[in-house]
Amino acid sequence: MHTNWDIKAISYALGFSEQASFTAFFQRLEKISPSFFRDQTKPMVNS
Repeated sequence: MHTNWDIKAISYALGFSEQASFTAFFQRLEKISPSFFRDQTKPMVNS
């Protein structure tokens, strides 16, 4: 799933009180940061 929301907005929408808590949780699960995950999974746009 892709969204234009920033990582802070996603963390709050998921119920985390701080972005750092979400980032730590995500990194434990995926072994990469949310930002790196987003950069690696961006959909390709044809021009």
